Amino acid sequence: MEEIISFSEERGLMFQRLTLNQRIQHFVNFLTFTTCVITGLPIKYHGAALSAKIVSLFGGFDTMFYTHVVSGILMLLAFSYHFVYLAAYAYLNEPSFAILPKWKDAVEIVQTIKYNLGLTDEHPEYGRYCYKEKMEYLALIWGTVVMGLSGLMMYFPQITVKFVPRWVIEAFRAAHSGEAVLAALAIVVWHMYNAHLSPDFFPMNKTWITGKVSKTQMEHEHPEELREIMDEIDYKEELKTDVEDSKSFKFANSRGLIGVEIALYAVFLVWLLKTFVPLGF
Repeated sequence: MEEIISFSEERGLMFQRLTLNQRIQHFVNFLTFTTCVITGLPIKYHGAALSAKIVSLFGGFDTMFYTHVVSGILMLLAFSYHFVYLAAYAYLNEPSFAILPKWKDAVEIVQTIKYNLGLTDEHPEYGRYCYKEKMEYLALIWGTVVMGLSGLMMYFPQITVKFVPRWVIEAFRAAHSGEAVLAALAIVVWHMYNAHLSPDFFPMNKTWITGKVSKTQMEHEHPEELREIMDEIDYKEELKTDVEDSKSFKFANSRGLIGVEIALYAVFLVWLLKTFVPLGF
């Protein structure tokens, strides 16, 4: 649960949402995954004009391929460390299962759809994690397992064939590239929009860098958890709780920004359809 760590006249009360350890984990995962995507797409879509440029950028296919392998290994190491971190946290603190899906999430999905369609004025009140964050986190775990396991099987075929038939390796080869494409699209279309390009956060939500989130953001994104935090504070009277965050939600109701982003995503979709889809998934 967040803790109040500071106050400013511009942003009001600030809470610690991500620790330094968590921010480093996020950055390493971002860096290794992005490198894997950049070096992996030319392998899958070797017929695309863009692929030749990427290979040239790395100085040749071999360098690009081994960069892909090293990045994949580092991503698996970071993934393994994450579970060690979770185990250590559970041992040293009270275990938290807030990230796991609950029936409440299904109710919030329905309520969000109704809210977005204008069928209700009541916005869901999310707790520590909303359903979108839970879906992304679980998708990350699933995708890393699939890509990591299949990548190891392909890189060590001599060992793999001792335990499974060749068709299993081919199936995992298809799963590896297919999951990679799906993950890349999920990051660009889903995560980037929800975390940064949404009018609520545009041009970027800096929490992944600073680890901080304002009370105004908490009221909007995690009101249920905010109430729990404030209920446990004995010195509420001493806090300036009425100061609004003047730096957040500047473009929340900007129709112009929404129009531009729709146009940009449409251009991205057309480019994707013309560049990669004809080559197959």
